[in-house]
Amino acid sequence: MRGVCRLRNDVRTFRFSRISQCVDVATGEVLRDVGMYLRGLYDASPDGAMRAFFKKHYDFTRVLLFVAKSDGQFRSVELDIICKAIKGFPGNDAFDEDMIAEYFQQVEIPSLQSFRVAVGKVAKDEGFIRQGSLDIAEKIVGTQKKVHPAEQEAFAFTLQTEMQYFPYTAIFQLKRGGVG
Repeated sequence: MRGVCRLRNDVRTFRFSRISQCVDVATGEVLRDVGMYLRGLYDASPDGAMRAFFKKHYDFTRVLLFVAKSDGQFRSVELDIICKAIKGFPGNDAFDEDMIAEYFQQVEIPSLQSFRVAVGKVAKDEGFIRQGSLDIAEKIVGTQKKVHPAEQEAFAFTLQTEMQYFPYTAIFQLKRGGVG
């Protein structure tokens, strides 16, 4: 942690374990546990909330990432679709496109096996995550005039897995004109 050392009258780096006393200068509150206090501030920040979202919805984001990057590219239109979907979750209105884009640019594309495991976990979810991932994957694949075979295969696997757990939803998807 970086802070002002009054003894040295300079900015210094401190270890949490060696801080004997700390005061929040904005409130005057004496902080007993500096690490916990700072963790709370971080968790309440947009960056902390975004990190918590991606941790909670790890498999959902990996499915979308695989579909989007499976053709070897990650186009801005695909990123826009994913950003809108993530911002659509309750409490995610503080996320901006740059934060989400930075996260997805740093994350490597999952392996095919990791993708399949993630699809299986998402397909078992009975809420928005399951249906949302299928809809978003369809939108991502539909951004191109000619669908790349890897994206088509990823979407087909997602739809096939959906049919195993929720056949009526997947049939509706096919009748509606899902990508194919």
